[in-house]
Amino acid sequence: MPIIDAHLHLWDVERLHYHWLTHDDPLHRAVTASEIAPLMSDARVSHALLVEAANSSAEIPYLLELADAHPWIAGIIPWASLEDPPPATVITRLSGVRLPWLQPDMQAVVPVIVREHHLPCDIIAGQDAYATAAAIARSAPELTFVLAHFGLPTMRPGAAQPWAEQIARLADVPNLVMKLSGHTTSADPRPLQAETLRTFVDEAIRLFGAGRLMWGSNYPISLRAGGYADDIALMRAATAHLSTYAQAEIFGGAAARVYRLGALS
Repeated sequence: MPIIDAHLHLWDVERLHYHWLTHDDPLHRAVTASEIAPLMSDARVSHALLVEAANSSAEIPYLLELADAHPWIAGIIPWASLEDPPPATVITRLSGVRLPWLQPDMQAVVPVIVREHHLPCDIIAGQDAYATAAAIARSAPELTFVLAHFGLPTMRPGAAQPWAEQIARLADVPNLVMKLSGHTTSADPRPLQAETLRTFVDEAIRLFGAGRLMWGSNYPISLRAGGYADDIALMRAATAHLSTYAQAEIFGGAAARVYRLGALS
């Protein structure tokens, strides 16, 4: 089974505006395919899913250009909001979409074009918006929703069980899966220790099952807490005790199935 990075970003600050990326941020620079490709190769990662970063459908042509130029990009997951859905002309080329960041008081609505084409939907929600995330997933049982970054917990020793009690309401929604991503930057204190990460992974396995979990690097955001190699090494250490099946699901099988990637070589 090819190893798939289910959550990678590339961006070009000269071409597009990223409102959350300030000029004094070290990541306010071009993050290119040529930067990440050798890091993926060294980590034995064969493919990646490219996730939006500009919060706008205007980014889609850029993401498609990257996918056309680099066969290791297995699919793109652009922005989709009710006001700014992807154009119908590109829908067949999308592996999924990412919905706006969920807030506890928002009325989360899936764009019509997403429903019509049955696209998987990435979502971001912290603990205060778990109920919103569960509601939006239940509102469209024909779709698959992918919760990013473990649901944004603070990863510290002893925190996995309280987090699991909160995330259980999402695990109970059968059409919702989770990305094991964002872990290195969620640690307090840093650097994240493999044993701490393992406690979160074990709770995720217990609640969701391996078939509803997928690893993603969240590169280059992950550079704020280490390198690409550090991120996947931690996840490999935290999953080393799991069955061969579970590891295969987390490192590629679930992503290939959810995003309908077909056979990858």
